[in-house]
Parts: sequence; C-alpha cells; structure tokens
Amino acid sequence: MAEKLLTLVRDKNKDGLVTLVSDQGEKQDFQEVFTFASDQHGKSYILLTALEEDAEILAFAFADTEGWQEQEADLFEIESEEEWQMVEDVMTTILNGENL
Repeated sequence: MAEKLLTLVRDKNKDGLVTLVSDQGEKQDFQEVFTFASDQHGKSYILLTALEEDAEILAFAFADTEGWQEQEADLFEIESEEEWQMVEDVMTTILNGENL
C-alpha cells in the first residue's frame, strides 16, 4: 500500500463524524458517506465529505484492521486509474440511490 496520507479518528459521541489528522497534527472534521471493500484490489475504501454545504466527496483507501470502526485508521492514496474508476462507479451508484 502507498505511504500513509492521514489518520482517521472516529468521534464516538457523533455517529458518522470523523476527524482527519495529518502528520503535522492538523485536524479537520468530515462526515462518513460510505465504506466498502474490493476483493479485486484487496483493499477497503472510505468516502467522506467535509461538513460545509456543497462539499466534494473525497475517497481514500484504508487498512481494514480489526477495531478500526471504533478507533482510528490510516488512510492511503488510491494508487491506480483502475482503482479510481472502481471507486467512481461505486460513488455514482450510491449517489443515484441504486443498490450495490
């Protein structure tokens, strides 16, 4: 997997709210949109949106380790065009309200 970009930290008191923390300690809150795994790529992915109105959806790969839902996870860059296409297909399906 690529070099770690950010650390995701869950707010246990607010459902779906996460904080991204950089290596420099900078923090920004986001809303979790969706998580999914890809057997083809052997990775898990998370879609996030900033709390501002009309914010873009961001996508990251992450290490799906036990307990990440309750604690924190390292986020990684999506590495290939093939991965990006798969993530974009999932985003389109979610945004159109279709079942996966």
